[in-house]
Amino acid sequence: MTKKAGVCAYCDQFVKRLTKEHVIPRCVGGVLKIRVCAACNNKRGSKGDDPAFEAWCRKYPDVFKRAIQVSVDPTQTLIWLRLYGKDKCTGKAVETDEEAKIEKEKSRERAAKDEDQEKNSCQKTDKSRAKTESRARRRRGSVWTRQLRRVPGCKV
Repeated sequence: MTKKAGVCAYCDQFVKRLTKEHVIPRCVGGVLKIRVCAACNNKRGSKGDDPAFEAWCRKYPDVFKRAIQVSVDPTQTLIWLRLYGKDKCTGKAVETDEEAKIEKEKSRERAAKDEDQEKNSCQKTDKSRAKTESRARRRRGSVWTRQLRRVPGCKV
């Protein structure tokens, strides 16, 4: 998790021990890491509005876009980006792709839900039809009972 010595990506100071910092927080699907000092890493946390982080994003926009593209959970990443107003700096192509994925997932869920509702309504109709038929059969009686009714003088 740590590297012995180097320059912090946020504060540009030489430190004896660097830590790995997720550009996009791991909790929202981030996997790309950079090396920063422990103080900057702890100060930023999972926030996207840290001044040092914003300066780094302006300095390395291509690395930031790459971090978004390799995200494990694009939906959560996009929500996090919008929360901190960073969705505008991702570029239209990335934003449109992510929104298209989200919309596609939503439409699949809606289609599955509609299909389930239709299936349930068909099952309810079949059940009610079966109940009605069984009531009619009980009123009419069994085949044997109906034949006995036809016999004169036989009461069933």
